[in-house]
Amino acid sequence: MKIFKNLKISICLLLCFFMAAGSNLTADSEKTFVQSDETGLSEQDSTYKEENLFFGDNYTETSSDNASVSDTSDTPHTDVSSQQTAVSEDKAPSSSSSTPQSVPQSGTAGGSSSAKPETTPSKPSQVKPAEKTEMRAVWISFLEYQSILKNKSESQFKSSVKKYFDNCVSLGLNTVIVHARSHGDAFYKSSYFPASLNFTGKRQDSFPFDPLEIMVKEAHARGLKIEAWVNPYRANKLTEQFSENDPVKKWLGTDKVFTDGEYYYFNPGVPEVRRLVLNGIIELVENYDIDGIHFDDYFYPTTDSSIDKNTYAKYGAGRTLKKFRTDSVNELVKTVYSQIKKRKNITFGISPQGNIDNCINFNYADVRLWGSTAGYVDYLAPQLYWDYGQGFLPYETALANWKKTVTSPSVKLITGHAAYRVAENATGGWASGDILKRQVSDARGAANYGGFIMFRYDHLFSDALKTERKNLKSILT
Repeated sequence: MKIFKNLKISICLLLCFFMAAGSNLTADSEKTFVQSDETGLSEQDSTYKEENLFFGDNYTETSSDNASVSDTSDTPHTDVSSQQTAVSEDKAPSSSSSTPQSVPQSGTAGGSSSAKPETTPSKPSQVKPAEKTEMRAVWISFLEYQSILKNKSESQFKSSVKKYFDNCVSLGLNTVIVHARSHGDAFYKSSYFPASLNFTGKRQDSFPFDPLEIMVKEAHARGLKIEAWVNPYRANKLTEQFSENDPVKKWLGTDKVFTDGEYYYFNPGVPEVRRLVLNGIIELVENYDIDGIHFDDYFYPTTDSSIDKNTYAKYGAGRTLKKFRTDSVNELVKTVYSQIKKRKNITFGISPQGNIDNCINFNYADVRLWGSTAGYVDYLAPQLYWDYGQGFLPYETALANWKKTVTSPSVKLITGHAAYRVAENATGGWASGDILKRQVSDARGAANYGGFIMFRYDHLFSDALKTERKNLKSILT
């Protein structure tokens, strides 16, 4: 019995030993799992910190000091981008040289063909942003309207819009940004601006039908968000016929309107002009179930001091011309933002030029203020229309510059991409078949990243971009 009793004790001791060992093993396994998970997070954080370190405070915008890029074509997002010499902040605007001399923007011409990219195009490891939080958009401009709206019936336009939006959904996009006003006119029933010539071939006071109303309905029926795209100051060409009640016509010969190149422009420095622009925004917000207002990069079109000489004398109040013009644009932007928010909880964003110096010194668009300070915009969508390693301002450098510019927690960085370059100039990286995918993937690493926009619909859905669309779709679905 004693032996049996001792045996029972031994067995109990052995059982206790194995139970303790199993408990420790489980604890060690859990600890190892947690450590492994934490290590993964640390690696992501480390990668992010290295990226910020490379493009951080010690990073110099070398391209900005030497050259800028200005959009000068008839299209809202230039199809003929050119690199331009920056206008120095220290120099007074010259009436004899309103537009900086342009040089071709190419990887081999007009720039440093031997220039090497600051970074290697990445094979991104970032986690794909959730579809609900990433804007995946395309611009649909007045140029598209020339084929689907001009001289078309309401039913024909509606049929085309349905096809457009179906294609957007199929690709994995979730937002369309459609022109509501491109040249001091309207693609909606406006009380302030005439119907666009893209209805019938001439500007007119009556509206055959309401394109924006149709687009809002069809977009929302497919789960797409829709933003109304407005060029605030650009008006019609000098050669185009006015409508009877055209605000440009009414203001001819006054300081409210000036000309530059082949266009009329509303003068941003005149309070009455800013009020007109604001009224146009308010009617869009109040009358249409849109998801946002979107401005393009057309603010001041020139540094020529003669265009607003009298306005500056009247309202300058001792400021430099540059400060006066910048303040005038800022006042409109801030007022538009506040008036939108008073009415609806929708977004307000601006798509400036991709070169920051051009924005500030040529357009007087204070993107550094807007990107770092709450109360101006919900997002900035710079037009980053360059290849990797291209010329004075490669894509990776421009992206790095904007990462440092959009810093406010309330402002998102939305990247604009040049689908048109693949369609029209398929050389170098533009012929790779996956440059749009790579550029979007790289942009996703920005701290304030909020999405992307493709310029523009006709190019993105052209036959030339079949491979690009397939590769882009792979990171959207």
